[in-house]
Amino acid sequence: LYIDVAVKGTTEDTKLMFTKFCGNQDFSYNADDITEPTIIYSDLGRIYKIGEEVSFTYDSFDLFDQNCNAVVRVEYDGKTITNGENGMCSFEITDFGKYNVIFKATDKFTNETSLSFNIYCYDNISPTISVSKNVESECELGKTMSLPSASVSDNIDTDLKYSIYAMNQTGSFLIIENNEFKPTVKGIWTIYYYVSDSYGNYALVSFSVNVY
Repeated sequence: LYIDVAVKGTTEDTKLMFTKFCGNQDFSYNADDITEPTIIYSDLGRIYKIGEEVSFTYDSFDLFDQNCNAVVRVEYDGKTITNGENGMCSFEITDFGKYNVIFKATDKFTNETSLSFNIYCYDNISPTISVSKNVESECELGKTMSLPSASVSDNIDTDLKYSIYAMNQTGSFLIIENNEFKPTVKGIWTIYYYVSDSYGNYALVSFSVNVY
């Protein structure tokens, strides 16, 4: 920061002294530093994929201390996975979820600045659902149709359960339990097998049934 100051109408023994800057930092020449350091870091994204490398530089700036200390650590699931060194930090994304990047800078007057933000690795792979056999294409009104079972799998979640529902052309909607479909009106019904994982990825299989 550079400031040009011009003073008019003064004598030779006039002295100019800064006492405060922006109402915050003390310039009274008594070495009292009350300003926190500023943390500087290179730009890095907020969303990554499994196996990607995260790498960034970091530093700190202080008005009165050119050698203020800046550190950074990265946490996952509450545990430190890496610390920065010599202004550089890098690590590999190995798990889905949230990574917390935490900066801290301290000057020689013990003024301290902390800064943190999160980066994420989201699962974008949909689960799979497989129906054991095709649903019958016709059903008589008032009769109950037994629907085949289905199996599901996912790259992360191991306890997924599928649901079945039915909808006809007029918007009538049925939630099917125990794999038993009992239509309420005639017409074309669509049977949906649906499963969703913990990240909102889903899979859907559908069959058409003519209710007569």
